[in-house]
Amino acid sequence: MSAPPDLTLTYHWVAPTIRPPYHHEYTIQIGPGLQGQVSYIPDYANHNPPRWVETFTASAAGLDALYALLLSNDAFRSAWKQQQPAPIGGEQTWLDITAGGQRASIPAGLAGRDAAAAQKISEAVRAMVPQSIWDKLEAQRQEYIKQQLK
Repeated sequence: MSAPPDLTLTYHWVAPTIRPPYHHEYTIQIGPGLQGQVSYIPDYANHNPPRWVETFTASAAGLDALYALLLSNDAFRSAWKQQQPAPIGGEQTWLDITAGGQRASIPAGLAGRDAAAAQKISEAVRAMVPQSIWDKLEAQRQEYIKQQLK
């Protein structure tokens, strides 16, 4: 199945609560079209860390596969089962999607099958970013940590 031309995704990932400067977070934006971007923050925002931005071009086949995965995991449903009570301090991910005129949000803190479906989608979104970009960002993060610990 072909991805609709208006397919856009904004994926957020936040590391578990951990002492500075080891915390980090990033946002992946894809679309519309094949253009993508990763915005990476290597520490808590209130510590005024740098923000590193890398761009990439997604493949049309990759977007088609991602859209098929969204559909097969019912990503456009209105309700997701969340953990009760809500988790505190752990890794968090959430995703906002637009496709075919529909909008959807996959919230953080999901339970059961919904958590498994969201995990598959998260992995597919992260895989759209070339490994060379992840390697570069991780090297920059390690250098940032080294500088902060001096």
